[in-house]
Amino acid sequence: MKGITEIEMTDVKTGQIEKYRQTNLVTNAIADFFSHNINGMLFTINGNPNDLNGNMLPLCPNGIGGILLFSDTIEEDPDKYYASSVNPCIGYASNDVNTTTNVMRGSMNQTESKKIDNGYRFVWDFTTSQANGTISCVALTHKFGGLAYMGNTYNGKDFVWVMRSRNG
Repeated sequence: MKGITEIEMTDVKTGQIEKYRQTNLVTNAIADFFSHNINGMLFTINGNPNDLNGNMLPLCPNGIGGILLFSDTIEEDPDKYYASSVNPCIGYASNDVNTTTNVMRGSMNQTESKKIDNGYRFVWDFTTSQANGTISCVALTHKFGGLAYMGNTYNGKDFVWVMRSRNG
C-alpha cells in the first residue's frame, strides 16, 4: 500500500508557494496490531474489546490520526514501525486542534481532513512558528503520538503513562 504526501509551504512575506509531492510506504503496523493479540491485550478479562472504539477505531482519525515530522529520512521497510531515537522529530500533530503554545505541535485541519473516494485525506496546518526545520520524513502515527512525541520535553505528561500490573 502506498500513501501520498504533499507539503505546501507559503512564504508569508512574498506569498510564493512551494509544493513537494511524494508517494510513501504504509507499514504493516495496523495489520499486525489487529492480527497479533499479544497476551490478549485487545480484550478485557470478560472478553470485551479493551477500549478499541474511540482509541483505535475508527482507524481514521484515531489509529492513524497523528503525524510526525522528522529531520532525517527513515528506511522504507513495511516491517519497521519506529524511527530511530537519534532522528530528531521537529514537529507533530494529532487529530484535533492545538490550543497550546507548543511550537512543535500543529493542528489537524478539520474542514479539509475527511473520507475521500478510495481513502482518507488528512490535512495538518503548522504556523510559521511551528515545526521549524528541515523535513525529510513524514510519518503517520496514532492520535496520541501526535499529542506529544516520545522524548519531547515540551509537555511529556501527555503521552507516556506507566501502569503497574497487579493481581486481585
